[in-house]
Amino acid sequence: MPVVILLLCLLLIHPVWAEQSSPNSSSSPALGPICKIVDGDTYHYCDGTKIRLDSVDTPEKGEPFYWVARRSLADLLQTRDIKLEGCHTDTTGKRQACRVFANGKDVQAELVRQGMAWDWPKYSGGKYQAEEREAMEAKRGLWVDSKATEVHWGTRKRD
Repeated sequence: MPVVILLLCLLLIHPVWAEQSSPNSSSSPALGPICKIVDGDTYHYCDGTKIRLDSVDTPEKGEPFYWVARRSLADLLQTRDIKLEGCHTDTTGKRQACRVFANGKDVQAELVRQGMAWDWPKYSGGKYQAEEREAMEAKRGLWVDSKATEVHWGTRKRD
């Protein structure tokens, strides 16, 4: 009887893992369960793969809106339907930078639209400028506090 239960459990788990593949392909399913949301633009899979959302930036720890942006990413990734596109090693050489889709939605676009991330034209070519303008005009998220942008971009080059 325990063997039958074990086999049934394996059959139930198998479909989740059957579609797993490397994030280096042009479009691939996610790599299994997510173990850690680092901040609003970085998360880790339980297999150790580190993913950085390509083309956007979010507040770092200690900056205004860090916790809110982190929670927004966690909320968007609460699905098994996560796809990665255009993955490449990021500038630090430690993570895969990818376009991430959850339930068919562009996660980067959604974070920028919510005012939880900035478009980073240096890497996006302005891909998320319309979403950023929309959030700015509606004073959503980061855009309710002008200091959030000053603090963040005062320490980095945006373009």
